[in-house]
This record gives sequence, C-alpha cells and structure tokens, in this order.
Amino acid sequence: MLKEINYCDILDEILYDSEEELMIDELRILEARHTLHREPIYDHEEVCRMLGI
Repeated sequence: MLKEINYCDILDEILYDSEEELMIDELRILEARHTLHREPIYDHEEVCRMLGI
C-alpha cells in the first residue's frame, strides 16, 4: 500500500518559519529598536572630527 504524503505540508515546514521562530525574531527587532533609542546620535561632522578626517 502506498502511504499518502502531503507534499504541501512538507514544503510548508521547510520554507516557512515556525511561530516560535518568528516570535524570537520579533523580540530581537524590538530589543534592537529600544537599544537604538538609548544610544547617543552623532552628527556626521562630529564623527569626522573624532576620526580626524
């Protein structure tokens, strides 16, 4: 007997992230966004001056 195989489900598992993986990515993005707002923002002229350019 042939076993029924749902190839669409197999492809979905391979191609699409699980919900848990998507939550991890979302948390990483939110953490990076909060970090961005806490760090100082430098003007390009100030950076050039710091680098001696």
